[in-house]
Amino acid sequence: MSDEGTTELLDNQSFEERVLAQLAAINSRLSSLEEQAERKALETKPIWERALAEIVELRQEMRAGFAGVEDTISVLNDDVLKLRAQRRLPVGRFDERGNPTSEPEPR
Repeated sequence: MSDEGTTELLDNQSFEERVLAQLAAINSRLSSLEEQAERKALETKPIWERALAEIVELRQEMRAGFAGVEDTISVLNDDVLKLRAQRRLPVGRFDERGNPTSEPEPR
């Protein structure tokens, strides 16, 4: 095959006409791509909205769960402090003046 036919067609058009034809083709392709992108965005928008709603819900559940854990840790901390305080108390009994007595403390 020869390129003479194509060369003749191109030679019949001025440079400006060829550039304008190329720009028109590019513009057409760009418009088509923009329309496709808009359609795709409309298709995926509900998916993202659902995902965002699920993320917000999960955050709320996590915060509520962490609040419960904080309460539990606080109770455990109080219990540990009470146990430590009881452990530091003297084992024996004392009289009114604070002197130790020979009677063992009932447990």
